Amino acid sequence: MGSGIKVPVVDRAKQYTIYFEGLETPIGLMTFVHCDIHTNWTKDIKLQLEADFSWLIKSRQQPLYCLRHNKKQEKFIRMFGFQFKSEMPNGIDVYTLEIE
Repeated sequence: MGSGIKVPVVDRAKQYTIYFEGLETPIGLMTFVHCDIHTNWTKDIKLQLEADFSWLIKSRQQPLYCLRHNKKQEKFIRMFGFQFKSEMPNGIDVYTLEIE
C-alpha cells in the first residue's frame, strides 16, 4: 500500500517471502499481508506456503487484510480463505480473513 512498513514474517530463501504491514485507518489498525513469490509456482511451494500461512494465523487474534490489484491475484487470495470486503476508489479490491 505504501504508507506502512512491510515487515517480513516468513522468508523462505529463493522461494517466497510473507510480509505484514500495519496501517492506521479510520476504523483502527489494519494488518495487511503481502506475499512475494521468488520462484516458479509448484505443488511443493503451494503446500509449504499453506503450512507457513496456517502457522502465521494461529498467532493472530485480529483479522488480516489483503489487496487485489489484478485478476491474477484473486485465485491466490481465495486459496487462503480471504473474502471480498470492499472496493477502494482506485479500483483496488480489499479482502479480509476473519480470525476465529
